[in-house]
Amino acid sequence: MLAAAPTATAIYEPFRPNDPFGKTMIKNLTTRGIVLQTIEKYADLNSQWQRLADRNFTARVADTNFIWSNWVAETEKERIDKLEWMDEVEEFVLLAKHYCIAWGWRNYQDDAAWQALQSPA
Repeated sequence: MLAAAPTATAIYEPFRPNDPFGKTMIKNLTTRGIVLQTIEKYADLNSQWQRLADRNFTARVADTNFIWSNWVAETEKERIDKLEWMDEVEEFVLLAKHYCIAWGWRNYQDDAAWQALQSPA
């Protein structure tokens, strides 16, 4: 019998459709004819995590604001700040809290690198 192959996946998508910003985001996308088919089903970090766990993945999830805050080096943030890439950082934070990355893996003999990725859940 062959051993199961190591497998990993990553999902990047909008979520949190039920707060004021999320409702506005959905409305704006809908007026453009864009329908987000999974946003209600996987509306929070826990349901994003669960969708992978239900498929036998060890899973982690984080919104992009968490990733920006915890994964990006301070020197890189300072470099980007000098680019004046955005006038309203608060808008970026609000938007970043409405996109998530869910990642999962299975059948890795050594999953220390996966385990080391910080997530709030």
